Amino acid sequence: MLAFKYFANNDVRKVEIERPRPAPGELLVKILATGVCGTDLHIYTHGDWIGKAPRAQVTMGHEFVGEVVEIGPEVEFAQKYPQISTAIRVGSRVCAEPHIPCGKCYWCLRGESNICGNIGHLGVSKDGSFAEYMVIPAERCSLVPDSISNLEAAGIEPLACAVRAVHRSRMRVGDTVVVIGAGPMGQDVAKVASLSGASLVVVSEPNPMRRKIASANVYRLVIDPTKTDLAKAVLELTNGIGADITFEVTGLSATIYSVTKISSPAS
Repeated sequence: MLAFKYFANNDVRKVEIERPRPAPGELLVKILATGVCGTDLHIYTHGDWIGKAPRAQVTMGHEFVGEVVEIGPEVEFAQKYPQISTAIRVGSRVCAEPHIPCGKCYWCLRGESNICGNIGHLGVSKDGSFAEYMVIPAERCSLVPDSISNLEAAGIEPLACAVRAVHRSRMRVGDTVVVIGAGPMGQDVAKVASLSGASLVVVSEPNPMRRKIASANVYRLVIDPTKTDLAKAVLELTNGIGADITFEVTGLSATIYSVTKISSPAS
């Protein structure tokens, strides 16, 4: 089968390898669609993920939807979402939480596996989705409903990150929300905030194509920060109060420092 493997910084190669077999507790999945995450681009150029180097010749990728073609031994499915009653089986479409906790460290034993001290990651410490097939720990997988297309399902993982960001912000119904950066993650955050009850969503993005996509979602204001003063626009819209919640989704120091200028004193 074909796979795209990381060999070194700026060196990812398309190679032919044998199709993997699922070990105990794993599923073999045929990849139907996969996305390219900003983390993948960072690993490609810098060879690093939260201070951990990628495994030598690892297959990259972690945003995906796939079809289960084989269930390994000792697989027991724990139903995470009661509203989806159908168990995962051969032929099911699945996505996955890409973090792989060790299950043995202090944090895992406390039930906080999301901050596992020995955490692994699909596409970094374990072969990922830039291949025709991949094996995944069954416990990290979730069933994809039939109502969601393959293209949409490939975006479930980044959408989950946006849902968590809005949840952690403690945004309340009626809040004014500013989203700085309208890349894929920024678009997700703005949409989740809007659906969660924000009364006003302002999006700041210099790229015209991304502004066009954001404008199609009918947010109150989508601006080009190279032409419009974001802080001034937000203060005018809020009668001088400022934003209740601001999401910085670019990772640029300049925009991080600008957050205080558009935030209300209480935020």
